[in-house]
Amino acid sequence: MPRPWTRRAAVALVILASLAAQASAADPIPLQGMTADRNLGWLFTPAAAPPGAYDVFRSSRPIAELAGELRQRDPAPRADAWRVLRSDPITAFGTEGRYDRSRLARLFVGRQVQVARGALESGTELSSYTLITPVPDRTLRTLGTDTMIIVTHVGRLTAAVEP
Repeated sequence: MPRPWTRRAAVALVILASLAAQASAADPIPLQGMTADRNLGWLFTPAAAPPGAYDVFRSSRPIAELAGELRQRDPAPRADAWRVLRSDPITAFGTEGRYDRSRLARLFVGRQVQVARGALESGTELSSYTLITPVPDRTLRTLGTDTMIIVTHVGRLTAAVEP
């Protein structure tokens, strides 16, 4: 008769294998030092977005380094893809999120944001990446030096809209 811990280990392995098999081709490309940030995700993604349409991460790595790594993984980058540009905060963070636009504008008064954008295809899935630095805290009271990475899973957005 198998020991209980052996049976539990086997069940755990089956669960892990099934989870790995279910991973979508559109899951974000993992970057060193990238960690999920639900607070930023809640603030800067649309409230009406279908579940799984956006992933938001934070990284302590510089935006130029992250953009360069993503550009290397892009087999056919557009000329302006992954280029780090300066922008005003509202344009960089978009207008669809739940954040207080006036508070964000006050936080960034006299400062610009660095932004890089690009898209990567994996199989039939397209994911759009927006990298932004500096990043506000969840209260929009202080700025950190981290880079925020917003991944938009285009197929998941369009699938939610199609009849």
